[in-house]
Amino acid sequence: MASNQDETKTTTDIEKLIQQELQIKELASYINKESEYVEDCEGKTMKVLYIDGVAHECVFRSSIHIDARTFTAHSDDVWVMSWPRSGSHWVWENIQRLLHGIDSFVGPIQKDLSVFALNADGIKHFPQPRVISCHLRREFSPQELFKKGSKIVYLIRDPRDAIVSWYKFIQRHDFFEYDGSWNGFLSLYFQDKIPRGTWEKHTKGWLQESRNNKNIFFLKYEDLRHDPLKYIKELASFLRPNETYTETELMRLKEKTDLCTMQQKNSAYEPFYKKADLALNMIKEE
Repeated sequence: MASNQDETKTTTDIEKLIQQELQIKELASYINKESEYVEDCEGKTMKVLYIDGVAHECVFRSSIHIDARTFTAHSDDVWVMSWPRSGSHWVWENIQRLLHGIDSFVGPIQKDLSVFALNADGIKHFPQPRVISCHLRREFSPQELFKKGSKIVYLIRDPRDAIVSWYKFIQRHDFFEYDGSWNGFLSLYFQDKIPRGTWEKHTKGWLQESRNNKNIFFLKYEDLRHDPLKYIKELASFLRPNETYTETELMRLKEKTDLCTMQQKNSAYEPFYKKADLALNMIKEE
């Protein structure tokens, strides 16, 4: 029989899901009013949203950079930064469990709401320490993040794999309206016209910041995948240098965040992007 605590968590998740579904029409208005098309070398077009000269997914708020400039950071915040498709949800869950309890409940909606670009206002009220997922470039990130000394985990994935994964993701979701070839996609990539811009620009900005910022921890996706226990230990030492986790605790965390398990769980939802697809279909029906 489920405990009262489990029932409360389930009820809260349902309430959040209903609230999210009510945002479909709002997402539709974003797609309808503010996006534009970019054309690849083969004449195929992709729908994007330009914010301060950088292409983004057309379902994000055009105010995300303004939100970043006015965002109030806390010294105990932890930010998971990365270029898209680099494993940020995987690392986010590891950090969430390290800071809030290895056996703490982590649901798909909770992950979705942790993404800064989707929920900047809601994140303000998250219990501390807040774990925030973000794909912003260095120059567009909240300045208070650096002033307050918040910790940043920057996740790097082999650009060949990350770019291929981003291409497949874009093809999989209707709101990009893109069915171009790999060659066509690359032509947009090298013109810096794909959502979030190039891997090189994104990574270079954070590498430069790290030269004078001891609060940035670089983590390679491939390292974490090859030897998760070793790099979970390093991550734990960076986040909580004065706290010791037992080998049993870290092994339990490794099992709970096993990559195969995470991939199966994540493939079962992608709630925000499914809402965006619904929003696009709504536009087409009107």
